[in-house]
Amino acid sequence: MIPPTPIDAPTSHDPASCAAHPDRPGHATCSRCQRVACVACTHVLATGAVLCASCESERDGVIPWEQRRELGVVRALVRTVAGVITRPHAFFSQRTRERALAPTVALGLLLHLVAAASSTGWNLVFAEQTRAQMRADPVMRQLLWAASDEAFLAQLAVAPLLFFVSTFVAASFWWIALRAVGGLRRPYHVIVRALCYASATAALVPIVTPLTFVGPLGGAIGFAFGVWSTWIQIVAVSRMQGIEARRGALAFLLWLSLATMFACVLFTMLAATFASQIRIPNV
Repeated sequence: MIPPTPIDAPTSHDPASCAAHPDRPGHATCSRCQRVACVACTHVLATGAVLCASCESERDGVIPWEQRRELGVVRALVRTVAGVITRPHAFFSQRTRERALAPTVALGLLLHLVAAASSTGWNLVFAEQTRAQMRADPVMRQLLWAASDEAFLAQLAVAPLLFFVSTFVAASFWWIALRAVGGLRRPYHVIVRALCYASATAALVPIVTPLTFVGPLGGAIGFAFGVWSTWIQIVAVSRMQGIEARRGALAFLLWLSLATMFACVLFTMLAATFASQIRIPNV
C-alpha cells in the first residue's frame, strides 16, 4: 500500500492542543466536558473548577443545581433554594441542561426529608400542648394515638415513600390538567422536575412550623405558607412548560379538583377503616 502524501494525509487534532484553537497548546482540561483549553479559553471558578470557553458561555442562565460540578454541591444547593424562594419567576425561566432526572429528584427528596425531620422535631417539642388540646375535645380524644411520639416518628420513617408518591401523583394530575387546558408543551418528566425544584420552599419549614403553634395566629401562618408554596408550584410548572401564568392557574384549578376528588376517596376509605374505633358521645 502506498503511504498517503502529506496533501492526502488526514489531519488529526492533537489531543494536547486547545479544542477550540488547534493551533494553540493546551493549558487545562475542562471540568465539565473534559476538553483541553488554551490559556485564553480557560476560566477558573472560585471553587477551583476549570471551564472551557464553551462551557462557561453555557453556564449563564442555567439552574444552579445543574452546575454542581462547577459551583460545588453546597453552593449550588444554596443558590437553588435562594433562587426559588426569592426570585421564582427568574429562577424557573432558566435553562435546564441535565437530561437525567435522578439528580433533581434527589434534591427534592433531600429538601423533603429536611422538612419532615424538622416538622417531626417541632411536633415532639409541642406534643404535650397538642395532646392537651385533643383531650379537651370528646371526639379528638379518640384520636390521641395520632399525636403520640411513636406516631410522629412513624411519619418521619415513611417520609421518603410519601415524597415519591406525592410527587409523582401530583405530576400525573398536573399532566392531565395541562393537557385538558391545552398547556402541555413539554413531557411528563419536566413537570416532575418543576415540582422537585419548587419543593425548595420546604427549606423554610424549620422556621414556619414552630410559628404554627402560636395560638390562633398559628393557623393563619400555616395557611399563608401553604398558599405561597402553591403559588411557587404554579410558577414552576407554568414557566418550565413555557405557558402563560393564566393558563397555568387554570390548570391548577383543574389539578385542585382532581386532587380533591382523590383525597375524598382516600379519606372515605380511611374513615371506613377507623369508623369502628371512634365513638361520638351523646351530647
